[in-house]
Amino acid sequence: MTVKMKILTPRSIAFLFRGKTTFVEDFLQNKLLKWSLEMFRDVVKADLALDRGDFELGDALFGAAQGRANAIEATLSPEGINGNDGL
Repeated sequence: MTVKMKILTPRSIAFLFRGKTTFVEDFLQNKLLKWSLEMFRDVVKADLALDRGDFELGDALFGAAQGRANAIEATLSPEGINGNDGL
């Protein structure tokens, strides 16, 4: 299967990152899209594992998906965007 996507950067973001469209595209493709697809994969695998009765694997995969969700949220927070880790 091949998936092709065209990402249109919202105007407000494009304005903030003028001249750095490669950065925005790279971030969207290699971070948000990749992490979202990996989260989806982990949730599906976790559900299948739980259906088979493999609760340890199911819980681990759900934990991995939650970890990715937390990473995305931290990356999109004002501190993550500005490179400030809050320390």
